[in-house]
Amino acid sequence: MSSSLTASQAQFQRSIFFDFQRAKSSANYRKRLAIWYLECKGHTLNRRDQKAFSEWVRLLYQKLPFLVEYVAGQPYKTASEMTEDVRQTGVLKISTDFNDPVVLTPEYNLFYRAIHDSHHILGGWDFSWEGELAACQYFCSLTNNRLYHRILFSELILQAAAYLYLGDFPQEQKLVLSLPY
Repeated sequence: MSSSLTASQAQFQRSIFFDFQRAKSSANYRKRLAIWYLECKGHTLNRRDQKAFSEWVRLLYQKLPFLVEYVAGQPYKTASEMTEDVRQTGVLKISTDFNDPVVLTPEYNLFYRAIHDSHHILGGWDFSWEGELAACQYFCSLTNNRLYHRILFSELILQAAAYLYLGDFPQEQKLVLSLPY
């Protein structure tokens, strides 16, 4: 069961950048993020917020500096392999696997994946915890919308924390807009 939270209801008092700093400096906080994600009920967005977030993703996707190809399977083992392939071919390959999103439509979720992976390439960040934090923080810097910050943090950082905690992806993917204090 999920709870509904809208942008107008969500008064995010604390900047998400505070949580990036805590996550960078504390393995204990990373564990707290993982447990928080796994134990929280998921949130849903109202249609207006979902549509606005989707439109923002579409606009960012249109600005990607290289072509995107969608493929089955995982095309890259490392960020450096991905970067080298894109440098050589001019094409970023994005996996269509496990594309059952909770925030975006499947099509827009693939756009979102391409944007996020492009940040890894452009920023030179690997797929480690620190690399994911850096890429997500950059993604958040593209908007002042605190709801979008929370969506990105949930989709990228909370899920990554849960993955590292469990050693595998969580069985349930969800949107968690609240954070532990």
